[in-house]
Amino acid sequence: MKKIIVLLCLHFFLFAQAQEYSSSNIHSHNDYASKNPFYDAYSNESGVIEADVFLVNNELPVAHTSKEISVYNTLRSMYLDPLSNKLKALNGKAYPSNKPLILMIDIKTEAEPTLKLIVQQLKMYPDLISNKNLKVVISGSRPSQANWKDYPEFIYFDGRLNENYSPEQLARVEMISEDLKEITPWNGKGVMTQVDAEKVQEIIKKVHDQNKKIRFWGTADNVNTWMTLMNLKVDFIATDNVPALTQFINNIKTTFFQNTEFHQAYVPKKCFGFRQKEAKKCNSVNW
Repeated sequence: MKKIIVLLCLHFFLFAQAQEYSSSNIHSHNDYASKNPFYDAYSNESGVIEADVFLVNNELPVAHTSKEISVYNTLRSMYLDPLSNKLKALNGKAYPSNKPLILMIDIKTEAEPTLKLIVQQLKMYPDLISNKNLKVVISGSRPSQANWKDYPEFIYFDGRLNENYSPEQLARVEMISEDLKEITPWNGKGVMTQVDAEKVQEIIKKVHDQNKKIRFWGTADNVNTWMTLMNLKVDFIATDNVPALTQFINNIKTTFFQNTEFHQAYVPKKCFGFRQKEAKKCNSVNW
């Protein structure tokens, strides 16, 4: 019971942590599946916009599975072209507010040949690869970290908890990501157990001690999950509904209240008027 009380207090009284969050902490997961790919996430100034790509016939179609591939939905048409246009219109800013932007490219096919074409296409956009407000991060199928040095400096990588990095390799890691289901069976409903919460906090601390940011995939997409991850100080909150999470973050200060004065609950020292009595015995009745 004490553990439940502690966790409830953590959940409701640490919401002040969540007040530090902004749209820069939003990870637009499966962005291409939204009603307005790129534009919904961009208009809300999401910190990370993710696109999954396949290598097909020397092109990079954007899709989550091979069955969803369309020759019309490519990395260039859906992301690189509109992003380049936005940067030009803003004189080099990624966003009007001057917030930074991460374009995460999740490779679904073999790492080396796919990344080779990604680099080739990115070089066609010098305004993107030279922009200090924009970073391109490679996730999914990634080349061996021993070969990261062979790629241009404008390419960063999505790290993993079970990987060890040299200082040079760590410098190419933009964030560290992990499947939350590998750490806890928590499904986003109710409160995470104290044991699991401490386990997650230990992992987050380890990542932050390396001066890196952390995100989890495989998380539920609801208010309770968003709030829990914010309280745990997860840097990027993944969502398939960027407008809803943006509105939630923007409204935290007006929809939550934290009392700064706490009072000890009254506990009566003596109880009068109550005596323990034995229950009266009832005679059995035969019908």
